[in-house]
Amino acid sequence: MPERHRPLTSYEVFLQNAVFDDNRTDRQFSDTTRSADITITGGAGQQVTAEYIAYCGDRKSGSSPQMSQTIQAAPDPTDPGEDDDEDD
Repeated sequence: MPERHRPLTSYEVFLQNAVFDDNRTDRQFSDTTRSADITITGGAGQQVTAEYIAYCGDRKSGSSPQMSQTIQAAPDPTDPGEDDDEDD
């Protein structure tokens, strides 16, 4: 008789060039958590990557395909003291 499918109980996410709010690059989540804040630690042009392992009871999956996104440089801020008004 084939083994029955076990429901998802948790998953673990692994980051590169980013951290969770506790400054860790890995975190275990419950089966109901769908998002978490991260802070980018890499520089412009580098890749933020993430992958996960799912747990179904005491069984774990292989790693997911890796997700990646290129880090974009922040735009240069406008000097707040600069006056573009030419009517002086």
